[in-house]
Amino acid sequence: MQWQAEPTFFVTADCGGSKCRVRIYGYQGNIISEGIAGPSNISLGADAVIEEIVKATRLAISQSGIPIQLNQTVLGAGIAGLVDDAAINALQQVRHPFKEIKATNDAHIAYLGAIGAGRDGAIIIFGTGSCVYGTVQGQAFSMGGWGLHISDQASGARLGKLAVRYTLQSAEGIAPSSELTELISARIGNTAKEIYNWSRTATPSDYADLAPYILRCSENKDETATAIVNLIVREAEQLIAASRFKGISQIALIGGLAPEIRKRLSPEFTTNIVAAKGDPLEGAQVMLLNDLATVTVGKP
Repeated sequence: MQWQAEPTFFVTADCGGSKCRVRIYGYQGNIISEGIAGPSNISLGADAVIEEIVKATRLAISQSGIPIQLNQTVLGAGIAGLVDDAAINALQQVRHPFKEIKATNDAHIAYLGAIGAGRDGAIIIFGTGSCVYGTVQGQAFSMGGWGLHISDQASGARLGKLAVRYTLQSAEGIAPSSELTELISARIGNTAKEIYNWSRTATPSDYADLAPYILRCSENKDETATAIVNLIVREAEQLIAASRFKGISQIALIGGLAPEIRKRLSPEFTTNIVAAKGDPLEGAQVMLLNDLATVTVGKP
């Protein structure tokens, strides 16, 4: 049977520090297909973000078997790092092949998916980066999300960076070696100079890629890995406490590192943790349907 394309398809995108994930919806809201591409934080540049969105969308189209053209699609994107005027201005100038793009930051679409539009609550993202986004009595607020250099506590990137720092100290004889340092060294270099050279070009995603090694070593009772993981959990508890101080009664923990953090929280920090109602890609759809975008991106 031949597919009769609707006049417009909707694409939602969750653009983060490690990957770009998209979902194609049909005209009536049915899910058609999904696709994944590479890192798409706005710090990589507006053109790079659009490039990864296009890659992920083309992959989703090819997997769907439907002859969808990009100029038939309206895109709603949540983009990590989209928090300052320079980034917004860059997106407003970039050219793209879609019919239209509406965008906001990734925390906003994650919130809309997890909590819903018009509802008080908060999300804490524990992914490559980290941040808090919430609403109290209709007023939105955010905390964190300023990047690995000065922020992103309790994130995968910070977890990896702490492990690399300790591995460097081990390579120089400042700290003892362990299962953790051996695994990290095998991945990024055995000498201090090799580790330094790796770090010069390492991205937050590169650091976050080391998280599984650290968590595995912690489960194997490696003292260094356990100390680093415990520090990350304490940082997560600080974010939960700060959210409660704002008057938040329900908090959803999301992101790739969230399940590992959740199971390690002290009991007093679990009382108002709730399950997310939906994922960020659903949140991007809510954004589109309710006209909650903050940026209209460039021109086709």
